[in-house]
Amino acid sequence: MLAYTAGRFSLKWALLLHVANNALAMSEMLFSPLVGVELYSLVLVALFFAGFVFSIIYLIFKRRTLVAQKVAGAPLVAHPFRLFFTRPVFLIELIVILALGLATLGMLG
Repeated sequence: MLAYTAGRFSLKWALLLHVANNALAMSEMLFSPLVGVELYSLVLVALFFAGFVFSIIYLIFKRRTLVAQKVAGAPLVAHPFRLFFTRPVFLIELIVILALGLATLGMLG
């Protein structure tokens, strides 16, 4: 889904969705003590399930476009790795993820 989003709209939207997904996964540390683990888990599962259902429905409606692009051999993005790894957003996300990882390790130790 992220690859299609990057090819169809832009890499920025795919990165934004990826960051939102990571933030949702990391939010357990912040919100589960406030609302309780059971309620937080129920909301999180509901959100992931809704995203899964939306993705399946979206792919069903866009299947003709995806098949046409595959048959034509047209890439969705030219030079995707170079495009991704040279963006400032990638470096910012890398720094944030490393900082969160170090903070988590500090909490565990």
